[in-house]
Amino acid sequence: MCRANLDDQAWTDRPSGASCEDGRFCTSGDTCQAGKCQAGAKDPCDDGVSCTGAETCDEQANSCGAGVPTCGSGELCDPIADVCGLTCDGCAIDGVCYPDGTANLRNECEVCSVDRDPFAFVSNTSRAAGP
Repeated sequence: MCRANLDDQAWTDRPSGASCEDGRFCTSGDTCQAGKCQAGAKDPCDDGVSCTGAETCDEQANSCGAGVPTCGSGELCDPIADVCGLTCDGCAIDGVCYPDGTANLRNECEVCSVDRDPFAFVSNTSRAAGP
């Protein structure tokens, strides 16, 4: 940052602990430390649901990936209740029961549509096309 009262010919370090952005997708809460932006917490992709498993962060693709569900054989993870169960009122996709209308974590242009396909994400036709 420029602070002319300290040096009008050079940049002055921001205070340690000040918020910054390190430019990496897979970190969050970056802070300034001794004039450099230091990465914060790794992997901001955690959805907070234990039965969906540990989500992954792909730095190259700037995207989050779904984890491997922790449920037993024949069970589905209910991400709303964070429990494993045998029934699903939404889309049963890769061991997770997604509520109707839920966007695909890996591709926001796809959604769960029980009417169109209860076992796979489908194209989100309600999403407006960009310019």
